[in-house]
Amino acid sequence: MELHDALTKSLYGRQLSSIEFVQDYVQFRFDGPSITVYTEPRLVLNGSEVGANSSDFKNALCALIGATVAKSTLDADSLRILFDGDRELLIPFGDEDYRGPEALKFVDVDRQQWVI
Repeated sequence: MELHDALTKSLYGRQLSSIEFVQDYVQFRFDGPSITVYTEPRLVLNGSEVGANSSDFKNALCALIGATVAKSTLDADSLRILFDGDRELLIPFGDEDYRGPEALKFVDVDRQQWVI
């Protein structure tokens, strides 16, 4: 199974159940599947991007807990997760976004793992 298909199968209709902030990464859990993000995730709210340098960033991320995934898209430079209420989590992984050897790790419902 390809990563895009696994994301769609594993995330669609699931709630974001928790967010864990660790020293140099953030982990998002979706009642089973998880995404560990090593780049700086961003939010898109009402058409405006909220980044990690914003004082409201962590509160805005935590406000996603309980939100349901409506769609996910994957392209060459990012993963986008659209939640109900027109809120979007953007996980960038263009060359300029890497802070180490990996940008993200996704673990699906069957515990299969993908690393970008």
